[in-house]
Amino acid sequence: ALEAFVMKQVDKALSHASPALPEDILAALKAFKEYAKTLQDDVLKLHISDQKDIDLDLADIKSCTDSGLEAKRSSMEELRSQHQACREQQAYMVDAATSNCEDYNRTRKSESFTGAPPTCSLAQVATDSPEALEIFEKCLRSTYEWTAGLEPLREACYAAHEELRHQAEKCRAQQARFEASSCLFVTKQEVVCGCRERTIDHFETRRKSVSAGELTRKDMYKFAVQMACHIDALVSNGTDKLGVLQSCKDLQIDTSHLEIAYGSVPEAEAASTCSSEPLCSHKWLSQEYTSRGWHAKAPAAECILCKKIPTNTTVTPPVPTPTPAPVRIPASSSAPTPAPTPVPTP
Repeated sequence: ALEAFVMKQVDKALSHASPALPEDILAALKAFKEYAKTLQDDVLKLHISDQKDIDLDLADIKSCTDSGLEAKRSSMEELRSQHQACREQQAYMVDAATSNCEDYNRTRKSESFTGAPPTCSLAQVATDSPEALEIFEKCLRSTYEWTAGLEPLREACYAAHEELRHQAEKCRAQQARFEASSCLFVTKQEVVCGCRERTIDHFETRRKSVSAGELTRKDMYKFAVQMACHIDALVSNGTDKLGVLQSCKDLQIDTSHLEIAYGSVPEAEAASTCSSEPLCSHKWLSQEYTSRGWHAKAPAAECILCKKIPTNTTVTPPVPTPTPAPVRIPASSSAPTPAPTPVPTP
């Protein structure tokens, strides 16, 4: 109604020289002029409000972070490296133990030992008889000379397996610390990722709404400016009223100040990238354990699933339970475990 009324007056003025406008028309035009000014002000206020909302939404996205997340990732990666180095050493020690026990068994079964073992008896160890003592000591020297080339190999075999057992226990403890650290990192990461997902969805919804309103406001602003221009010309006493009215029709109105700066969604921190595989899943186990070169000889222990960790607590990695001694490797395997050397019977 406002536009129709004003443009009707403009068309009259442009079509022929019109007398001074009646008082009621002038009063109506002045009221419309106030309305047009109020409309411009309201459009600007709405623009400022929407720009503030967009800026706040972007700030909300940026705030989705955990100041300690990067440190937790660094700690997890350090524990991963320690566990892998431990398993690599364990695999090397498997080879060493296998080699030592193969040397012992090969020598123990060689003809030089199986062909002529001592047959004397050491049963007279507590004798007081000079004759029996002489026989005992002769047997003792013979037995010592026979075992001198074998006992160091046996000791090396057993020592290598004992060191391997301790290394396996150490690696299991390091694996437990690595998995506990991974659980803590992933739990914190999920909080950050959930925050980003919610705030980004909210921002995208807001942007669609604001974008539609932005176009409407620009049209409203153009209308208000043009109507105000026409009204000023109509109520003026200028000599070139017709020229001014025509220029109002052709007026190019700048609305760049009503454009919303939408910016862009802030990039997630490296540690906040939401692409982690679930712990203990098949793919995670492959990435962390089964695809590693050491896994065939030093397989990882059973993976411990994460428990839900409260985000406002500090989690201490669990103390690993004592590891039972490994099962002895049969003699037919690549790393045999020898039986103790029997004491010769008389």
